[in-house]
Amino acid sequence: MRIAQHGLKIILTILCLLSVGFGLNKTLHAHNSPILVCYSTDHFPPFIVGQGEKIPKNPGIQIELLQKVIEAEKTKFTLIRRPWKRCLKMLETGEVDMIPGASFLESRSKYAKYPRDKTGALDNERKFIKSEYLIFYNIRNNSDLRWDGESLSGVERHIGAELGFSVVTHLMEDGFNILELENTAKGLELLERGRIDAFVSFLNLVNPILEKKDHTIKHFSKPYLSKNYYLIMSNSFYSAHPALSERIWDRIPAVKREMADYLNKKYF
Repeated sequence: MRIAQHGLKIILTILCLLSVGFGLNKTLHAHNSPILVCYSTDHFPPFIVGQGEKIPKNPGIQIELLQKVIEAEKTKFTLIRRPWKRCLKMLETGEVDMIPGASFLESRSKYAKYPRDKTGALDNERKFIKSEYLIFYNIRNNSDLRWDGESLSGVERHIGAELGFSVVTHLMEDGFNILELENTAKGLELLERGRIDAFVSFLNLVNPILEKKDHTIKHFSKPYLSKNYYLIMSNSFYSAHPALSERIWDRIPAVKREMADYLNKKYF
């Protein structure tokens, strides 16, 4: 009986060691896996260059900054491009680890980690970029549209905005009927045809499209919204690597200063 019990203890000990070893291997694998970064398929110069899922040799300011920041940690990473809404969904499910250039939304903060200061507030010193949403209109179709920087009047139907962009929430809170569109080109097409009263987007997205054709589309000089954009991380990645995550955010201001002249000469 004692021999049998002794043998059982040996077997249980071996199984326990194997279990610990297996768990350790999983942990080491997870730590050594490249960081998976998803960014938008939109052409958004100078921040993101190139349309679609291909990653060009000169990918844009935002991506070069990100590469420099992560490389400084001597950590491997992989870049993929997907439609913006898809990137956000993949971050929510933990399929990707990071997304550069995301503004703050309360709903988004439930599944994404933002850089925070010691008080728990958003740390704007560690923001990625800052950009402005402008209101575009067609002078041929709606001459009554007015924007003074505070109040937008003359809207009779819908305002268009790109699916998944945070400005949609702000427009809805201001009481407008919003038509969410799959991309910038579709929004400008509907604006030209008089199907929407205005289209709210970034100048960097709109200009490359309008420069290729004759048009009657203008924009108000005062922005509808100025926003900070951050490098956000999945809850699962931050929980597994809190120190690494904070170091990556910490590097952003210095890398931006170091690369400013180089990137300005390259992309402007």
